[in-house]
Amino acid sequence: MAFSLQSPLDGSVWMERGGHHSWTKTGYEYQIQTAKEALPWMAERLATPEVLEGGSLRELVRTEFRDPSGPASPSSLDRAIDGLRLLGEQVQLARGSSSATTRGVRVEVAAMSIPVVPIITATIGSSSSDDDEDDDEEEEEELEISNSQKMFYTYRVRVSNIGYEASDTVQLLGRHWLIEDARGSIIEVPKGTKGVVGCTPIIKPGTCFQYYSGMDLDGALRQMEGSFQMAVLSDDQQRTLERFDAEIAPFRPPAPAPRQQQL
Repeated sequence: MAFSLQSPLDGSVWMERGGHHSWTKTGYEYQIQTAKEALPWMAERLATPEVLEGGSLRELVRTEFRDPSGPASPSSLDRAIDGLRLLGEQVQLARGSSSATTRGVRVEVAAMSIPVVPIITATIGSSSSDDDEDDDEEEEEELEISNSQKMFYTYRVRVSNIGYEASDTVQLLGRHWLIEDARGSIIEVPKGTKGVVGCTPIIKPGTCFQYYSGMDLDGALRQMEGSFQMAVLSDDQQRTLERFDAEIAPFRPPAPAPRQQQL
């Protein structure tokens, strides 16, 4: 399985802060930065991390587990275990990701399901005993667990200007989403809905605008796809030379890992 090395998703960004945007590195520089943050020793050994194959990472792990000159050292075992963890995280990310390039604009999405914790509410009531003439009251506490089927999803979108023409500066003007739930119902965000997370970013060649967003549904999410409405700007960024739609390829967040019940 081949996949691009990605930085981990942070589900708290949308859940706690309602979204976030930033400017990040693109292409090879982004992959190198991600590798250094995840596993510094791995970044030194990967010649071309831009397209990281699962097989190449497994080979690095084997090398750390098995030293030809003798038994593996504790440090190499630690690196191997970290490598296995990273491999699992990247495979999970890849399952919820998509990438498409339109006229030099690359749109990469990574999505995740956020586990729903049942809501427990406590109500305290009182009851009186018929056998007690003094009306002694006995407090009674009842716990109710909500079985709501609402599901929460967050996704990170990276919009990179990798250059259809070397000097093209583009602006993200609007968005269009088609959101399909498990029942086949479609929720549409109309084409041309202004911007993303309150921004209409101007993206110069070699730069990347990244943002987090999310949503809740009454059931499971089957698939999302859509497009961004883009404009090619003049050199002084005062005129629109061309408009086009940048594809957002279909993606589906993988199911969250099952939660262990604690008794």
